[in-house]
Amino acid sequence: MRKPEQAIFLHAAKCIGLAPEQCVFIDDMEPNIAAATACGMTGVHHTEAAQTVAAVQDLLGVPLNRAVPLNGAQPAPGQDSS
Repeated sequence: MRKPEQAIFLHAAKCIGLAPEQCVFIDDMEPNIAAATACGMTGVHHTEAAQTVAAVQDLLGVPLNRAVPLNGAQPAPGQDSS
């Protein structure tokens, strides 16, 4: 299985115990997003971090401004890494 095959999206949802309709799929490749949405997931097209964070905040209704960078990068201006 691999993206954009529908089976990978259904398998991922099953592995985390959620229906596809309860999942948000984020990717930078539009064909992968189209495949995920076709099986019921909400898709977010990632083009830049700030835009993706804003989209996920809107979807979940949860502020994400205190995220800690995973790659050692400095937090964006106005963000606290503690």
